Amino acid sequence: RKGKRATRHVYIANCGRGLGDTRESISRRCAEVAVPVAVYVGAGSVSHVSFATVEEAQALVDACKATLDWVLKFAEIEGSEGCAPVPDSVASTSSVVVDGLRVVYDFVTEEEAA
Repeated sequence: RKGKRATRHVYIANCGRGLGDTRESISRRCAEVAVPVAVYVGAGSVSHVSFATVEEAQALVDACKATLDWVLKFAEIEGSEGCAPVPDSVASTSSVVVDGLRVVYDFVTEEEAA
């Protein structure tokens, strides 16, 4: 949801698949200021980006004040405070170890697959 205090999450109005935006185009535009750790492209005209720090999110909001196309607000994501940044791709999590989590690579047996 949209919030008033600065967070590492940013709500972007006038930005989404309905307006021709893609994950790559949003990431590229944000990267001019700071590289996002997660990008959600909405089906209509609202998207969200998350950064590693509040300062990076603030830099994007400040940089976009002069533009007329994106409308940015800080977003409050319930339960997100104190959480690690969400990676943009599961490929980037190969080094992450989560206590109690076990990855089962071959969860379908040869017999079940036949």
